Amino acid sequence: MRFIASAFIVAFTLFTLLSGAPLAVAQSYVVETSPDADVYGDFVVSPGRVEIELKPGQSYTAQMSVSNRLGSQMVLVLSTEDIAGSSDPEQSMVFLGDDRGPSSLRDFVRFPAGQIVLGHAEQVRIPVTISIPTNARPGGLYGSVIIDAVIPAEVGGDPALVGGRPFAARAGTILLVRVSGTQKEEGRLIGISAVGGQKIFSDAPVSFDVLFENNGDVHLDPRGLVTVTNMLGSSVGQIEADAWLVLPDSARLRTVEWKDSPFLFGRYVAQAEVYRGYGGLVDRTAVSFWVIPWKIILALLAGLGAAFILIKR
Repeated sequence: MRFIASAFIVAFTLFTLLSGAPLAVAQSYVVETSPDADVYGDFVVSPGRVEIELKPGQSYTAQMSVSNRLGSQMVLVLSTEDIAGSSDPEQSMVFLGDDRGPSSLRDFVRFPAGQIVLGHAEQVRIPVTISIPTNARPGGLYGSVIIDAVIPAEVGGDPALVGGRPFAARAGTILLVRVSGTQKEEGRLIGISAVGGQKIFSDAPVSFDVLFENNGDVHLDPRGLVTVTNMLGSSVGQIEADAWLVLPDSARLRTVEWKDSPFLFGRYVAQAEVYRGYGGLVDRTAVSFWVIPWKIILALLAGLGAAFILIKR
């Protein structure tokens, strides 16, 4: 059920293109010439994320932009989908297709109707209006505007790109809306571990997974710092964990890498300090690991063995 509606729209658009029927182009879109006419074999949608807070009964219009860098004409078809947190910590979100999300936004998103024909090196501005009903509950609402791009091979696109048949791709903008009122902000740092649960390393780099859980009804953007100390308790490295998006009722990993380090040997401790994204609250947790440079040790032992043999002779 996830992509049935979008697939139907794309199929209908493709049928229209190949049959030679006229295309319905919305006049309310603003199409401009892009300053960059080079061919990159893709199209660009911006912004990737719109984050706002609205009161019940308020509206907000965001401006989306799509730039065609494919080298051929394409047709854009717009649709909306809800998004939700994922049960997989390595996946930031799930696009729900025709299914309605637990914090559905799709019914409150509007944009001008019609298909958009966009030539190479053209860009279009798309007004997307979010209108919150007067009876909306406080908390988060989450959705997205999806762009389906269809390119018929007959328009003369790059055969390597099109592959002798129509080419379709998807991109979009995620919409993160907070409805004003008493919101439930509740999250916590679950833990830090070396990637894959590894405990012994031969050298740098060493990567760590920082796991954060959101149990509230609004999205959070935790961020923090991982500090590595040696057996003497001295700091030997710090890695910033940039803010990452965690939707309600989900847990998500942020992976950081410690690579700028001198010669390593012995036991180390990596401590994560993570700001939850609200109320000035900071969680701390740590993990220990060992670095044993066995290649260097083996080389030294081999050298000592050779020296001993020479001295003995």
